Amino acid sequence: FSDSLLNRVAQSSLPANRIQLEITEAELVAYGQSIAGILRDLSDLGFLIAADNLGSSTASLTYLHSIGVGAVKFDPSCLRSARESGNISVIRAQTNLAKSLGMETTCKGVSDANDQFIGLQVGCDYLQGFGLSRPDAIDVFARELDVQSGRNQKPERRIAHVR
Repeated sequence: FSDSLLNRVAQSSLPANRIQLEITEAELVAYGQSIAGILRDLSDLGFLIAADNLGSSTASLTYLHSIGVGAVKFDPSCLRSARESGNISVIRAQTNLAKSLGMETTCKGVSDANDQFIGLQVGCDYLQGFGLSRPDAIDVFARELDVQSGRNQKPERRIAHVR
């Protein structure tokens, strides 16, 4: 996998530090040390390694940090739990710990303004969910980028970014 990825990146002229590779927390737990070296090597080459669906399994942030993970994307169940209980302490603590380890944080599952507020209140760097934007085909996405950059005047809808 690593060699194939490196060849493709070299052919594209895209710098590795512009590429985020995601692996689910469950895969990290299941494959553990057998992929730790690969992830560390990719991280050392500049790729941003993201643990997706954090909170759905048992990986610790300290372990993820030790194998080169530089970003975490909290499972939508974390936001749902905070919303339903009215208590944001757990996801705030996870966010603070991840940030103290130098990781970027994403709150997934944002479906409305209340979820956006919670994600921002706990300090996540990024928000992701249907409440911000639906997935699009690449040609639609490219048109939207053209609209936002002023190259096209007919937006289909606005791409939402929160930071």
